[in-house]
Amino acid sequence: MTATVPPDRDALQRWMMAYLATICGFAADAMDPGQPLAGYDLDSVDAVEMALEMEKAFGIALHPETFLESRNSVAAIADTLAGRDAGSPQV
Repeated sequence: MTATVPPDRDALQRWMMAYLATICGFAADAMDPGQPLAGYDLDSVDAVEMALEMEKAFGIALHPETFLESRNSVAAIADTLAGRDAGSPQV
């Protein structure tokens, strides 16, 4: 059995920041990855689309609510996912 390499934390964080910048109209380099996602005014459609795109990009199945929880941040999600196998259950 081959072990699956966890995704790179920095790559995950860059991808999420770029995605949020695109849908929210901010410059990615001006955004704080430690800011709670609640500050970006994501709605359920944004969360579902982001979860689907992230699964396509990284092979990680995330529950859309991950992006809607007020305490979650890009940095926290990236830290959590970088410690997981790509085949792990949904977060």
